[in-house]
Amino acid sequence: MRFFRFLFTAAIITFSQGVVIAAYGADDVYPSKPIEFIITAPRGGGADVSLRILAEAMAPILGQKLNIVNKPGNGAIDGLTEFTKAAPDGYSLVAVWNGPLTATPQVRNVAYTLDSFSPIASTFESDYVLCARNDFPAQTGQALINILRQRPLGYSYGTEGKGGSGYFAAEQFFDAMGAVLRSESFNGTPEVAKNFADKKIDFYFGTSTAILGQVKSGVAKCLIITGYDRPGVLPQAATLQELDTTSVPASLWRLVLAPKGIPADRAAVLESAIRKAMETPAVRAFLIAQGERANVQNGAQTMARLKAEFRTSEALADKLLLIREPVR
Repeated sequence: MRFFRFLFTAAIITFSQGVVIAAYGADDVYPSKPIEFIITAPRGGGADVSLRILAEAMAPILGQKLNIVNKPGNGAIDGLTEFTKAAPDGYSLVAVWNGPLTATPQVRNVAYTLDSFSPIASTFESDYVLCARNDFPAQTGQALINILRQRPLGYSYGTEGKGGSGYFAAEQFFDAMGAVLRSESFNGTPEVAKNFADKKIDFYFGTSTAILGQVKSGVAKCLIITGYDRPGVLPQAATLQELDTTSVPASLWRLVLAPKGIPADRAAVLESAIRKAMETPAVRAFLIAQGERANVQNGAQTMARLKAEFRTSEALADKLLLIREPVR
């Protein structure tokens, strides 16, 4: 009898509701209780809304509720720093975007590294867009670039700040295009969009989510997208391929992390749930409406992408002579 109990206890996986579920014993099937799902963004913003939809889609697949906790502040640094202390048992997850992991460490002294976490999977992403007000004379992406080249430092653009992936993407793009603009920093892309609407900056540079309302109302027109595919919600945006530029694609992408040391079988359960959740009608409809796209990669692929982007951001920070500041 003990032999058969040992075999059951040592089982690695079983199947439930179409997703792999880790089993350690009769009383310990993973997940056997709700999972804390931390979102490192303020409640109600674009990041929060999208990640909540993902968490809600994951819950029935896992058979457990995901308790959402918002821990914004300091550009996600505070939430990520606290998360490094969480137990690696699979009952604590954090959802974040690439910037605090790859761009922020180039300009801020943070208390974590990429190796402080175990990536579960990447989820979805959005290319950056460069948008002008509707009365700006350029009607195409190439015409916009031509105007910008003629007036170095003659125009301003807004991003979420020099510690964000948007700022790094913008500077890399403008450098490749031979244009020089003044950068203005704000607390998140919604604030960038607001200041753009208030005419305090000339151009919006960020993801499409925060600017779509102004596009639909006729206030803004997005003329350039930092990728090779144009979403249907931005018919005027020229892609990098259409601009014939050496600029590389740049996007804001979201991912789910676990604490360092999570058991591989539990990580596999969570990755499978994310993949299935991304195929649900609710998530797919949201992505289409926001001009975002799914891009699910496993933990190893996600870590490789993070490390490659970290090296690229590091090189750009050196080129821009950015000085690393202490965390406030």
